[in-house]
Amino acid sequence: MSNPNKLDQHQTEQQTQAQQQAQPQLPGSTQFLMHLLDLVTNIQRIQKLSDKELAIVNQTTRLIQYDRALLVRFSPSCKLLAAKGCDNANHRQPVLAQRLELIQDLESVDANIVTEKHVSQAKQASFLSTTQGNHVFWIPIKLDEKAKASHGLWLERSQPWQAHEATLSLPLSPLYAVALQPRWTSNFQPRVFLLAAALIFALGFFPIPAKIVSTGHVRAQSPTYLTAQLTGIVANINVSSGEEVRKNQHLLSFDRRTLQRDIEEAEAEVGVAKAEHIRLRNSAFDDSQARAKMQLQFVEIERRQTRLKFLHQQTKYLHLYSPTAGVVQINHEEELIGKPVKIGERLAVLANPEKTEWVAEVSVQDIGYIEKGLEVEIYLDHDPLNPVQGTIRDVDFEVTLGLNQTPVIIAYIDWNDPENAQSPGEHGSMHLEAKDMPFWYAVFRKPLGNLYERFGFW
Repeated sequence: MSNPNKLDQHQTEQQTQAQQQAQPQLPGSTQFLMHLLDLVTNIQRIQKLSDKELAIVNQTTRLIQYDRALLVRFSPSCKLLAAKGCDNANHRQPVLAQRLELIQDLESVDANIVTEKHVSQAKQASFLSTTQGNHVFWIPIKLDEKAKASHGLWLERSQPWQAHEATLSLPLSPLYAVALQPRWTSNFQPRVFLLAAALIFALGFFPIPAKIVSTGHVRAQSPTYLTAQLTGIVANINVSSGEEVRKNQHLLSFDRRTLQRDIEEAEAEVGVAKAEHIRLRNSAFDDSQARAKMQLQFVEIERRQTRLKFLHQQTKYLHLYSPTAGVVQINHEEELIGKPVKIGERLAVLANPEKTEWVAEVSVQDIGYIEKGLEVEIYLDHDPLNPVQGTIRDVDFEVTLGLNQTPVIIAYIDWNDPENAQSPGEHGSMHLEAKDMPFWYAVFRKPLGNLYERFGFW
């Protein structure tokens, strides 16, 4: 006996597959470009303008799937030039007349996917009854960019239009505008150059995926900063940067010779001050000036003793210990030994290895394509074959100089899987596919970035 749940699941899968097969499929970017070039070439070879109009309504389906198409001209009045999908002789005239009445309101409409909201209020009910649930796609064609649309292509089908279809249809308007231009009577035909210019212009705005690569490193979230508690010279370092340490582990030591010399000098100064105080006290019986200086000398003794006490307290800071367990990152480890440091100067960072993030230095050339929520892949230098997945949590758009002294913005990335959190100090590169960029920007992105680096503007 069959299981009802399995039968329901099988029926659901069949329905899903049927819906996917019914959904119009748009050619890929490369295939679309090939169809587009072939279509433009075929239309341009046609001599008669009326034949070009028929080719537009019949051959555009190679790029965008539709059930019905109407090509109209607005000036001097709205006139139908060619139609497709209205073959029924009994219904052809009313079908065309109803749609021409609606198209009259679209002369100034630039939107591709149109609804009843794009026509006048008086025609909104007519729009719904005429289209009968179909979805309308509108391509305005302007022979003069500064004027309203001179022509328009009405495409209609039962399935909804997709946003990427509107994006890929952008080159059609200028290319059809060139094809519908009046023919030149001279033997020299400038339309060839106009067509080439329009094609180059259209291809310049053709969207391509934006692939962005940037360098970066792993940084701890809420790290503990370890600073120098005395002024001195670092004598030795007992751990390596990136090493896991336990609580109270000895990290580094300062040269005690300088501090010891200062202590000895301070002790000698205290002894001198006390000897002077004794001399003044013995002379105070018959010397008024000595009596006056005694109190000042006593204050000087206290001042020198306070400094000596401070120096003795500094001896406990000759060794730097880890306040908690974690991964230690030492600033400029190779240069630190023998370097003079001051009180408060940062020496190391102590991080929790389970709470880290990726800090990416993104070139200002890509500033418009970085946003929160984008998925990224991080390739670490020590394991470049196994990328780690992450998500951009925040972006700091303040332009700063990166490690290579180039203008960058900073992006902060969280690990998608906390178990894949990397240790602080790791370096590598971040790869992401952002929203599509125009083809012209992909070509000129690097020169524009160089302009920004040199002059501070694009």
